[in-house]
Amino acid sequence: MLRLSRKTMYVLEAVLDIACHARPDPVQSKDIAKRQGIPQRYLEGALQHLVRAGILRGVRGPRGGIAWPGNVGASLWPRSFA
Repeated sequence: MLRLSRKTMYVLEAVLDIACHARPDPVQSKDIAKRQGIPQRYLEGALQHLVRAGILRGVRGPRGGIAWPGNVGASLWPRSFA
């Protein structure tokens, strides 16, 4: 049986939350943290790794947050889970 770490579970929950709530505006990490019960400081660091890897897109400004990087296609999955 595959066992996932707590960090991996937090990141998966956050990515699924972004997928559900990121239309058309980006999702703020404080909203994800509140909905998923994840510590915000921890979540921001984990999401930043995904932004740097190009899996998610960071949007700056007062209405900023985390969003999908545009056209998410099948090519994203092999890169994400390799």
